[in-house]
Amino acid sequence: MSDYEWVKRPPNMFERIIAGVFVAVLLLALASSYSGWRIFGEHDATVAAGATFFGVILIKLLPQARRKPPA
Repeated sequence: MSDYEWVKRPPNMFERIIAGVFVAVLLLALASSYSGWRIFGEHDATVAAGATFFGVILIKLLPQARRKPPA
C-alpha cells in the first residue's frame, strides 16, 4: 500500500473544493502578474500575495498526511 496515512481523517469534499479553487486562483494570479494579462487589473500582485498568505493558513487547517512508522 502507501507509505503515508492521514493523521485524523482524509479531506472531505468541501475541503477538496476549497483547495482546488485556491490552487486555480493562485496559479491564475501568478500567471497574470508574471505575463501582464491584467486579469485582476492593477491588483494582480496583491491577489497573488493574498492567495499565498491564504495558502499558508490553509496548510495549517487542512488535514495532513504523515509517513507511517516502520513496521
